[in-house]
Amino acid sequence: LAALTGHQAWVEGVAFSRDDKTLVSISGDGVAKVWDWVPRKEMLSWQAHAKVQKRRPFAPAHAVLFLGRGSILATSGADGYVRFWKPGSTYPLVSFRPSPSGDKPEHLGSLACSPDGRLLASGSHEGWISLWDISQEKPEALVRWRMTNSWVGHVLFLPNGRLVASGRNGIRCWDLSDPREPKESDGLAGRSNLDISPDGRRLVSQSLDSSSFMFWDATSGTEFPMAQ
Repeated sequence: LAALTGHQAWVEGVAFSRDDKTLVSISGDGVAKVWDWVPRKEMLSWQAHAKVQKRRPFAPAHAVLFLGRGSILATSGADGYVRFWKPGSTYPLVSFRPSPSGDKPEHLGSLACSPDGRLLASGSHEGWISLWDISQEKPEALVRWRMTNSWVGHVLFLPNGRLVASGRNGIRCWDLSDPREPKESDGLAGRSNLDISPDGRRLVSQSLDSSSFMFWDATSGTEFPMAQ
């Protein structure tokens, strides 16, 4: 075990590279850091996004994610932008936002990439989910929809390509056979925090009463016994 220190604000997102040699973190002040995981050493630090002005418990305003084979790093933040970076560089390759120009920026606290690396999804404090095609050099906005009047806690893709998102009002799922027209399928009973096992077979979330965890088969949606 190890404790890495250096951020001046609460850490809101972390991501390991595919070879487990590099860790990237991002904090509430929008600062991203790259760590060499073997010697536990900070390698790079930069202002990736704006600072969040008001923290909301359980609702991060920044996120970080390695895309595809790890050659591109994606971040999102309280300034409403998603940015792509070449690992080791502090100059974004591309910067784009889901909300229309002129609208108040969304707080983008969750990112997910599809298993085939073609789609990117974001979730915001304002309850919106946005979907892009990132298979080309310039990301293409596909669709944007309102999941909830509250915040979106997490978004993730299942191995079968379905998109799953969690929030204060529960966990909901969409079929993305046509990415431009997501079709909602049966949701799950948990809320807030959500993650998937490395083999893609199990989903885990915080329960409705926030005192335990709930587990499902990621393919069938069958619930497993709860863990206290």
